[in-house]
Amino acid sequence: MEELAKFIMAIGSFSILLPFLVTIIRWRSLRKEQLYLAYLVIFSFIIEGTALYLGRVLGMRNLFLLHILTIAEAWLFLLIFRYGLASKLIKNWYILLGIGFSIFSLTNSFFFETWENFNWSARIVLALLIVALSAHYYYLTSKELKVKRLEKVPMFWLVNGLFIYFSSSFIVYLFSNYLLKSADLSLPIWAIHALLGIIKNLFFTIVLWMKHPSLAH
Repeated sequence: MEELAKFIMAIGSFSILLPFLVTIIRWRSLRKEQLYLAYLVIFSFIIEGTALYLGRVLGMRNLFLLHILTIAEAWLFLLIFRYGLASKLIKNWYILLGIGFSIFSLTNSFFFETWENFNWSARIVLALLIVALSAHYYYLTSKELKVKRLEKVPMFWLVNGLFIYFSSSFIVYLFSNYLLKSADLSLPIWAIHALLGIIKNLFFTIVLWMKHPSLAH
């Protein structure tokens, strides 16, 4: 079981390579919401590579990188929903949501769950934000019924991936502070988290690979 957990965690660390390679191949054909996702993939690739170098090569703490990534994710996901969903609510509020989350996350990093620790609170709030945005997408899509073949719409695949990842991660983040105190449970929890990351990156790969980003009829 321990070897399997470590294997999943290793795959999770390198799974960002899939959407990163597709980003390079498809760069010139990406539409706006796909482009913001590509920016996120590139930034995540740099953060993951830096984390691996600091942690495994230099033996240094690298959790401060997650604090930086969390804020970048919030802004880029907000921009993705801003341009990928015709919603006045998101259009009018995404800047305030981004600023509010950034202030909360930085306050948490400087004064509470400092830069050397896992930023549980910020990750929980980010998960709630993305789940809420995903629910808003599902609501508008089912209400307006403008799209007949959702499987041809990249935004649909992206929202599905985000909803699966962040709704599941919310549960992991919420209870992991207690469960991680047990040495027997710590490794399986991080393996589950890595597996969720693999699933998320597979969805990112699908979204970036799609060659017909316009609405399907």
